[in-house]
Amino acid sequence: MLLSKQEVNILLTAGFYKAVPTTLLPDLGGDSLKSLLQMKLLKTNRSKTACRLTSHAIEMLANAGYKFHHDKHPIGDGDLLTRRLQSAEIALGLQQIGVDVFLKELPQFCDANNYISAYAMRKSFHTNVLGMAKFSGYYFTQNMTYIVYHLGTKLSGFYPTTEYDTIRRHMTMIGSDEKYLFMGGNDYTQMSDLYHRQKEPTLKNDYSFLNAVGVFNQFCEVGILPLNSMGLRILRIMSVPSYREKIAMGVNGAKPSGGVAEGVRDSGEYIQVNLDNNIQRLRKITKCADKTIVIAPEESLFWNPASKKTDVWSVSLDTFENILELKPLQDLSRIPFIDKNGNGIHYERSVYD
Repeated sequence: MLLSKQEVNILLTAGFYKAVPTTLLPDLGGDSLKSLLQMKLLKTNRSKTACRLTSHAIEMLANAGYKFHHDKHPIGDGDLLTRRLQSAEIALGLQQIGVDVFLKELPQFCDANNYISAYAMRKSFHTNVLGMAKFSGYYFTQNMTYIVYHLGTKLSGFYPTTEYDTIRRHMTMIGSDEKYLFMGGNDYTQMSDLYHRQKEPTLKNDYSFLNAVGVFNQFCEVGILPLNSMGLRILRIMSVPSYREKIAMGVNGAKPSGGVAEGVRDSGEYIQVNLDNNIQRLRKITKCADKTIVIAPEESLFWNPASKKTDVWSVSLDTFENILELKPLQDLSRIPFIDKNGNGIHYERSVYD
């Protein structure tokens, strides 16, 4: 039996991060994860929160040239495992849009479609060079680096200025601009609930995500997306250079005066393409413009169009992708895994079954 690309991605992620979540959306490969458990290529921990490679899976991957080992010191269900599972979940999501998530070191320059997790950086540097940094990793596109945070748990012990200093140092080293991106939740509603969740009043340096975004907005733009197929499709769109300008000119002939894609039209309206729910950017514009047109995904529930100064043009993701000439995403569960040498990975029942 030839394993699918989705199944092998999950196995490689489980080997790289030493664990993947047991509760995984179908959008991120949840059905394939269930199949791997049935094939006994994955096993769950005692609390049923994490899946790890079985001996059969390690042997099978080794035969295909991917060498992994059992975790010498299995971790419990504390913060360390939670962060590892969050890193793996984001990695599994990014793989749906074709991102290489297995970088082990910071690149020398901003190279498109790669991702390095904070987990991998700590492991590679063999020292705590990231300190108490809470970000999940860096997603590199052609002209931009997205600093990805997971929306799952509160940011306890969070020092935004120190966090920013660490990130800015890395971006200076590789010569990249950066934007912050919070991802999480099964859909826009859950994403919004997580984003607005209040912090614990009794804990010091315990930030809600709303507080964190407020602080980071002083340094850089911040977006929020659900960690599902919709959010990942939007992130792929955002990975296209000059995507805002191209969309503004492609939607309903919305071309502002002077040939500038985003800006004030002849009618005095301000056009804003906002796919990533950047509320701060929108607020700044509505304060200085008499009328703002916001081009946003029709699937988004984050906007409140009931405003005399704001019109929301709801556009389908299919339309955005057509404007940018992006091909439809492939269903990785239906595509056999083939490595760079043209070989697949075959599953065979063994003594472990």
